[in-house]
Amino acid sequence: MAGFILTGVSETQNGIIARRSMITIGLLLTLIGSIWLGIAIESSTIAPLIH
Repeated sequence: MAGFILTGVSETQNGIIARRSMITIGLLLTLIGSIWLGIAIESSTIAPLIH
């Protein structure tokens, strides 16, 4: 019984860690994507003005 409780707790902690890492990766990808998109928009709007 104690072993079952311990495995349940460890699985829950692993689930929380996995969810946190997924959220962190998602936020990083969103940040990189928004920066890349901003650079793309900026370069496409500024480049024609310079040339």
